[in-house]
Amino acid sequence: MVSDQAARPDGLSENLARFRYHTGGRPTPLAEDEPCPLLFRDVGPGAMARFLSGELRQLCGPVSPITYLRTADYREPYTDYGRIGRIVLLQPRRATPWRAGIETVFIASRRTPVDADTMVFVPADVPLADAAARLAGARCREDVADLFGRSQYEEAARETLARIDRLQRTLAETEPSASRLRRLFQSAELRQRDSAREWMRRRSISESDLCTAWHHLPEERRRFLRETLVGENEELPA
Repeated sequence: MVSDQAARPDGLSENLARFRYHTGGRPTPLAEDEPCPLLFRDVGPGAMARFLSGELRQLCGPVSPITYLRTADYREPYTDYGRIGRIVLLQPRRATPWRAGIETVFIASRRTPVDADTMVFVPADVPLADAAARLAGARCREDVADLFGRSQYEEAARETLARIDRLQRTLAETEPSASRLRRLFQSAELRQRDSAREWMRRRSISESDLCTAWHHLPEERRRFLRETLVGENEELPA
């Protein structure tokens, strides 16, 4: 078997200390003999759909200068109501991770590519602490499929893809009106801000509704916003 060290992609051993401005902590590299826990990544609905379809090429988003990773002990400041799941790095040292200077958070180069064999899907209904315990000895996707049960694991991936497709379709229907209302709500012109706030107040729509990621809103709230914004598209404030 190829070692983690030998399998690292070229260019990932860069000095990440300069990203202290971004992490808020002091990034430090792992010692050569320092154990590294399993690391997880939340890539969002669109990227997760591409990952499950074998089309995602890079872990990092388009605007972030580094790739953020976390341990199973990290406490997410949001709820994944969209149930999109997470990606786990079974051989995290391949990504040459650094400690971010913040407990439970690691960082890696923004050029970290996706390795479909050692970076695998964790279904949303599996708590990350449970995943970390169950996958402690796993080295590749085949190991994970065996541990979860191959048919159940593949079905979970199909269900997640279908769920993300529904999620993205409802977002596409709602976002034109939501983005217009968001621009008015955040406008530099007081008249537009007041008009938007009054329109939202009458319909019980909050700033959080407009600015929270779609999959972080409960399903019933997404349904309400879709019915309200799409149904009243022509009545949005000027």
